[in-house]
Amino acid sequence: MAFRGSNAQEVLKDLSIFCRENDSCVVPGDRDATLVLEGRREVILRIMDHLELSPDDLWTKYGLGEYVAR
Repeated sequence: MAFRGSNAQEVLKDLSIFCRENDSCVVPGDRDATLVLEGRREVILRIMDHLELSPDDLWTKYGLGEYVAR
């Protein structure tokens, strides 16, 4: 829900750029920087994946059993 409010698109756009969602993470000659950038990218990809899933889908994906809305 944190990424679905009135400012969500601006936040996601900023994160997409910062996390290099659509860019290479490879920094030639710098393994550590490459790994840091790949970690950032993994975060935005997870967020974007979760935005496409319902609560039931999330519970199923992570093997938590049946989701019960509260």
